[in-house]
Amino acid sequence: MRFDTSGYYPYQIMAIGESFLIDNANIETIHKKHKTINKELSKTFLAKIEAESVRITRIK
Repeated sequence: MRFDTSGYYPYQIMAIGESFLIDNANIETIHKKHKTINKELSKTFLAKIEAESVRITRIK
């Protein structure tokens, strides 16, 4: 899945509890994308601000 053309994010291969960071990301945009991603993959991801990044964690 891509948020933009600059990078790949490992949503499809993540296990529960795994996470990754996205630098300089807009959390509102990520929340909107997660609605689609959660539905398409039948998984649940949580985004939260951490320092100057956003941490994406699979929670279900």
